[in-house]
Amino acid sequence: MVDGFETRKAAILHKAFTGELTAKWRKENGVSDDSWVVKLFDSCIAKMQNGLSKRSGNEGEETVVLRLANMGEDDFDVSDLRTIKLTSKEKNNYSLAKNDVVMIRVNGSKTNVGRQLLVKNNKGWSFCDHIIRIQFEVFCLPNYMVYFSKTKEYIDYVQDNMVSSAGQNTISRKGLSNLSLKVPTLPEQVEIVRILDIIIEKENKAKQAAEAVLEQIDLLKKSILVRAFRGEL
Repeated sequence: MVDGFETRKAAILHKAFTGELTAKWRKENGVSDDSWVVKLFDSCIAKMQNGLSKRSGNEGEETVVLRLANMGEDDFDVSDLRTIKLTSKEKNNYSLAKNDVVMIRVNGSKTNVGRQLLVKNNKGWSFCDHIIRIQFEVFCLPNYMVYFSKTKEYIDYVQDNMVSSAGQNTISRKGLSNLSLKVPTLPEQVEIVRILDIIIEKENKAKQAAEAVLEQIDLLKKSILVRAFRGEL
């Protein structure tokens, strides 16, 4: 079950971004199948900005600056947040707002490059230069685009178009410029995100439960082996 999780997730996302997942919704709401428009990823971006390069500061306000360590698989890892003193100008330039999207720009691991996360609140965090902030055009819901970044099509494209040098792998706006995706109407994007939120949450819970069972089985096996070597069986 654990091994099949990523396969099931990929299949669900494929259905979402080909229109199959919401075919019934379109029929019920009188939305044409032709309402989906092919867009270049670059045309969906209103603004894209690299993060802050400084690692310490002597003046200003202590501010959380997101690092690669905080970019979890599906959400931010807040177990080890770091702060730097930032001036008001720096805070204005690099402060993250609700519905901004942050993406890993450079990383030693190719599988991490291009990972996107949605900023869900206004905590005033900033972000380092290994990360890019993306603000999407109004016709693209940020959480719809983040789900797209989890598709095989997106991941394969990033893998094929990143630049590798000195052990670091980088993706830029230019590198993403020829990536295309299908964009439905905003109401349908809302419905897709709603369905995916429910399905992915269920899949994650099922995966966690299966992993817990496997861990218990592994512990039981080790316990039996220890007892066997002690002659207690």
